Amino acid sequence: MSVWGLANQDVYRKVGNLFDTSRGGAQKWTIEACCAIAVHHLKPVYLRLPTVPQCTTITDETEQKHGFPGVCGFIDGTHIPVKPPSWDRDSYTNRKGFPPVNILAVCDHKMRFTYVYADRAGSVHDARVLRVSTLGQMLESNSCPSGDNLHVLVTLRTRCCYTCWCHIRTTSAT
Repeated sequence: MSVWGLANQDVYRKVGNLFDTSRGGAQKWTIEACCAIAVHHLKPVYLRLPTVPQCTTITDETEQKHGFPGVCGFIDGTHIPVKPPSWDRDSYTNRKGFPPVNILAVCDHKMRFTYVYADRAGSVHDARVLRVSTLGQMLESNSCPSGDNLHVLVTLRTRCCYTCWCHIRTTSAT
């Protein structure tokens, strides 16, 4: 059902009628199929934190190209507009007045995504998103897959719109 609906770009009502289910059922199964494909097949291939040897290569190339010593990744956040649930619109509305999902992403020196976290409403501060993400928890517990003297370059935006650059030291637990 999901493959047919995606291949024919049809509305859920028609897909549901064709496969003898409700519009909501067709939507549910299509979303579940897309999530299963993305999480179990695409994410492990395209979104991987670098290994220690890869971190060494990234840090060397980042220092040569940009002059930042020991940096093995770049973190930033963005807001993607969404239609929030009607019963919880205030939790999604950010300081600019629109409802987004707060996205945290990490890129390497070649601007390839190595980590993406999209699990918080737009009203949540960027620093909190980092802290509650699996990456933030790994950084705090020093369990990131990286060697000594490697850093992730982070931009944190405050309410005053200042940007401060800080290094979060990530060391292996060896």
